[in-house]
Amino acid sequence: MYNVTIVGHQRVGKSTLIHQWRGHEFSESYYANIFVEKTEFPTMCVSEIPGSGARFINNVDPIYASTDVFVVVVRKDTSQLPFYDELSFKYKDASWLLVTNGDDEFPNCCLYVQNRDINMTHVNLKTGTGVTDSLGVLWELTRLHPKRPIPVSLVGEVYQMIPGCL
Repeated sequence: MYNVTIVGHQRVGKSTLIHQWRGHEFSESYYANIFVEKTEFPTMCVSEIPGSGARFINNVDPIYASTDVFVVVVRKDTSQLPFYDELSFKYKDASWLLVTNGDDEFPNCCLYVQNRDINMTHVNLKTGTGVTDSLGVLWELTRLHPKRPIPVSLVGEVYQMIPGCL
């Protein structure tokens, strides 16, 4: 199972993107996540980090440290991605996907990713355009990402060796 973490500012479409990846229709309703939301897919676990309300989040470093692919969602064209600038320095083994959302062309985002190791895809969540393609790009990134070693627990071994202690 691969770990995917979605980051982005408030109201960019992080939750809606996940819902549409799961096959749901677009909804105009909005709710702000204040806690990390986890959604499981057959091959990956997607953690959505709230865009604001960080005071409610306890230490997201373990989530970031176990991330195989970071997904950054934006709605406005920009020549800066603070999430990438901050997190890519610390979590060098993760892959990156920029998802642009909306009707714009996003030329500054295109320039930004050219000189960095970031994949990019475009969606329009209101129309559903590009949603399936973005999930395909994410799936391919996870597939290409090296698998993490499975943690080994020695607790079972200890109990087998000294059953009289139970």
